Amino acid sequence: MPRSLFQTGGNVEAIRAFNRFYTQKMGFTSQVLSDGYCLTEVRILSEIFRNKSTTAVAISQDAAIDAGYLSRMIKRLERKGLIKRKPMKSDARVRELTLTEDGVRVYTSIAKKIENTIGQMLAVLTAEEQRRLLDAMDEIQRLLKTPNAM
Repeated sequence: MPRSLFQTGGNVEAIRAFNRFYTQKMGFTSQVLSDGYCLTEVRILSEIFRNKSTTAVAISQDAAIDAGYLSRMIKRLERKGLIKRKPMKSDARVRELTLTEDGVRVYTSIAKKIENTIGQMLAVLTAEEQRRLLDAMDEIQRLLKTPNAM
């Protein structure tokens, strides 16, 4: 049974503090490294880029984004000319999402900036510190993937 917030003491605040630290460190609080796109928009572009094409339902499930919010973000990205929607061949009621040429260009530019930011963070760490960091990240994922974690 999940613990209540009252039973976790300062643990909730410690996790929130870490989340604030990490999102600031990565530049996610400043419209993703000054490209003017919010983190959710970048996540949508990433999902489409990785899958070559996808649907809003798949993104909503995979990225855990509220369907209504996702719909607004998709419309915004479509108005900006970064994605296009077309009926799926297998079911014309479902819209397939793909990146336009501009969408690929914008996404790859943002992804490169994120890679550079991560590279700069890692560059100041020794090989041992990098290993410890990656081990800690693996452990966080392992712990939070357990059925009783959420």
